[in-house]
This record gives sequence, structure tokens and C-alpha cells, in this order.
Amino acid sequence: MGCPRSAVPRSLRCSFSKAIMARQDERKEEDVPLLGITMGDAAGIGPEVIARSLSEGRSRLRCRCIIYGDREVFSSQLGDVKLNVPFRCVESPEEAVSGGAEVSLLHCPRFPMRHVNYGEMNARAAANAVGYIELATAHAISSRIDGMVTAPINKASIRRAGFPLDGHTNYLAEKAGVSDYAMMFVGGGMRVVLMTVHIPLAAVSEKITRPAALAKIRLTHRCLTTWFGIERPRIAVCGLNPHAGEEEMFGKEESERLLPAISTAESEGIAVSGPYPADTVFNRCRGGEFDAVIAMYHDQGLLPVKLLAFNEGVNITIGLPFVRTSPDHGTAYDIAGKGVADPGSMTAAIVLAAQIAATLKKSSPLGSE
Repeated sequence: MGCPRSAVPRSLRCSFSKAIMARQDERKEEDVPLLGITMGDAAGIGPEVIARSLSEGRSRLRCRCIIYGDREVFSSQLGDVKLNVPFRCVESPEEAVSGGAEVSLLHCPRFPMRHVNYGEMNARAAANAVGYIELATAHAISSRIDGMVTAPINKASIRRAGFPLDGHTNYLAEKAGVSDYAMMFVGGGMRVVLMTVHIPLAAVSEKITRPAALAKIRLTHRCLTTWFGIERPRIAVCGLNPHAGEEEMFGKEESERLLPAISTAESEGIAVSGPYPADTVFNRCRGGEFDAVIAMYHDQGLLPVKLLAFNEGVNITIGLPFVRTSPDHGTAYDIAGKGVADPGSMTAAIVLAAQIAATLKKSSPLGSE
């Protein structure tokens, strides 16, 4: 039986209370995900939407954030778009502040810059954007941050600057050492996984094989169960051809490649069905019949998401050993520096990354101790 409260000296009671409060604060700090946000191309709207999300959308964020960027350029951008967002430079992710209005920034540019001309390709801005991604990726792989949220980059600008980076997705997968990965888009009440991504339409059919389709089904199932906490996710596979082939009248990809992959996945206990016509399956998903749709090519999957959630869509790289999300838009050179960029997609990307990271922390052995 414990000591009566009155029997414990007041000074000792205060020490106990402070120790307990410190332990609780420490635990809360551990439980709150730490996300690294890369600043992206400084000539675009990346810095603006980041700042707006971390200030205007603070009430929705359940995480700590650290920006990987350039303090001079970030400060200059805030002034240009008339945003008052206090930030503090830190030297490591572990120093990231939590709570309050102050934002943490890890100053890590390859080349010094004080300002950049908005809407123009700039070799230094491109090189710095790559540097932010590289450092944040290294920290994510080593678990120093719980996930990444990446602001937009300009692939053409990066290529001109001499870097072979063709986008975030492939780079992150290569650095993480994974070959089984995909792009998932979340928005408009739907989750859409792409079977193929940035390839010509003429090349899509040859990429849709039975092994490839089965791999995407398995990957989608694994992501929905572990990242989204759905116990038995329902997956719909979209057809390639009009009316999903109409019993081979308009193509045989559905019957010869997709159906066998679906049958194999079903035999493994995965709740997958299809292939369904593209003109109806997304509406059925939005209505709650499915937890995700696997689309066959880029525009087939992106059109419904962007139509319904143009300013709030989120891109997720599934299959990585860490969380990575990004807003579903580009650098928007045409409106950069004008103070009119909508932060909705960036805010949604941060919120979703925080939710997934929190789910993973709870399900991990360390998170359940």
C-alpha cells in the first residue's frame, strides 16, 4: 500500500510531480510523428504552400515538422508573399521544436542563395532542391524522421542542372533499396494506385502482365492493411479497354492478364475483384464499395482524383520502408511569388503523412511498449 499523500513532504511531492510530468511530456514527444518537409524548387510555390500549411493549417496537424531548405530564400519568400511565419534554424532533426507558432528549418543548401527569380529555371535552385531531398531521404532511411513530405520540383530544371533525378518516386525507391513500389493518389473520397506511370499510352498494354498486376494487387493490399489500418481492404481492378474489354470485343488484356492475376490474389485471401469499366468503378469506390482502385495508366487514375480534389489531392509512394507524401501539383511557376497559392494539397499531404506515421508507430514493437 502506498504512502498517504499527507505523509510525503511537499518538496518531495513536487519532485515526484515534476518527474511524472516530464515523463509524460517525453512520451508525448515520442508518440508525435516527426516529418521532414523538403522545400522543393525555390522558384516555384513550394516555400509559400509550406509556410501557409504550417501556419494556417496548424490546427489540423498532429505532428512535428522540420523544413529541409534554405533560410535566406525561405525568409525572402515569406516577405515577398507577406507571410509572417516565425522559424528557427536547427542543426539536426532531433532539435525540431514542437508546439507553438515557431517552425524548425534545417539549413542545407548546396549553393548559397539569397533570392531567386520566380517562375524561371535556376540551376542553383534545382541543385539545392536535390540536396534537400537527398538529406531528408537519408534521415528517413535511418529513422531520424518518421516520414517525408516533398514540395514540388521541376524535372526539366534539375536535368539542366546536370542531375539524373527523374522525380521523387524512383529516386526514393532506389535509395531505399526497394523494387516493389507504386504511386497512390488520395483525394475525392478515393485511393487510386497506378499500374503504370509516366510512359506513352502506346506502351501501356505491354506493361500490363499477369505478374505485374499481381504484384500491384499484393502491394496495394499490404499498404491498406499496414499504413491505413484496414483489416480486410476491398480492392477494385480497373480495366484497360472500353467496357473492360466487353468479353474480348475490345481487347484481351482483361481476360488474359488481369483476370488470372485477380484469381491468384483471391486464392491468397485478398479481397480483390474486377476488372471493371473505368467509367463506373471510380464512382463505386467513392460511394464506399471499395477501399482502393488500381488504375491501368496515369490519366485514367488521375482524372477522377483531380476532378474531385484538385486542391486537396495527395500523392503517396507506397512500398517504401518510410512514409512519403507530396501535394498533387507542380511548381506552378506562373503564380509563384504572387501570394495566391492554395496550400490545401500541401496541408492534406502533411496531415495524411502524420496519420500514417502515427499508425505505423502504434503498430511497431517500439511503439507498443
